[in-house]
Parts: sequence; C-alpha cells; structure tokens
Amino acid sequence: MPGKPSISTQNHLNTVADDAATVRTSLGRARGPVVLVGHSYGGTVITASGTDDRVKALVYGDTSQADQAKFPQTPAR
Repeated sequence: MPGKPSISTQNHLNTVADDAATVRTSLGRARGPVVLVGHSYGGTVITASGTDDRVKALVYGDTSQADQAKFPQTPAR
C-alpha cells in the first residue's frame, strides 16, 4: 500500500495571516481530506488555516509559548 503524499509550505514569517494564506493555497494541490501538522509557530499557522473544509485534523508539536519559555525574557522597549 503506497504512502500518502506530503506537501510542505514555506512560511515567509511576514504575518500569521500571510503564512496561513500560503497553506490554504497549497491545499489546492491536495486530493481528498487533509491533515495539517505544525510545530511551534507552524501550529499557530495551521490553526489559522485549518478552517478550510478539506482539513480534517490538526496535529501540533510544541507551542510557540513553550519554545519561548526555554529562554530568558528580555524587556520590551
């Protein structure tokens, strides 16, 4: 039984909305139901783009918050 195809998108890191739009554009290349997988910032992006009817599941790795908590906070100026 052959594996399912995987499609990867490049997050340009401009805005979450721009990166989610890139993911939604890539959904047009998929046939059938889609599972979106995101780690850290990618999880934020799949949450924003997961409202498409073709998306059947979202899979998350570490959150952006968990990654940021690994390092000392710096004061905002």
